[in-house]
Amino acid sequence: LTNLVEVLKLAVKRSPHAGDRRASPRFSADLPVRRLTPGDPKATWEAVGRTANVSLGGLMVYLLERLPAGTLLDLTLDLPDGPVPAKGTVIWQGSPRQGDGKAPHGIRFVRFAENTGFGAYQRYLSQVALGTRALS
Repeated sequence: LTNLVEVLKLAVKRSPHAGDRRASPRFSADLPVRRLTPGDPKATWEAVGRTANVSLGGLMVYLLERLPAGTLLDLTLDLPDGPVPAKGTVIWQGSPRQGDGKAPHGIRFVRFAENTGFGAYQRYLSQVALGTRALS
């Protein structure tokens, strides 16, 4: 984890969000994300969204449905090296975009389902930060 933190600190200067005061730098990335809302009988089906940016602490994803802050989600991040399950919480939601009607949602990671999943996400984020991984 220490190496990842150092890589992210070095890569912050390249981030378009460099002036942001968040704990973890964000990086533009276009990844498919599948989500389920556990315990919600109206939304137990799987929905697919796409990320706009990613960080060690969470991501921003565009979803067709609008989810209120505090909604707990079961996520599957479709990384290039394979799917990674995680749990997250909706922190905020924005207004839907013109055209496709998808709304941005800020998601904070609560935990990854497996230790290997967190490691895979860290590796992906390091590659994005260093510019060695395609963003989509």
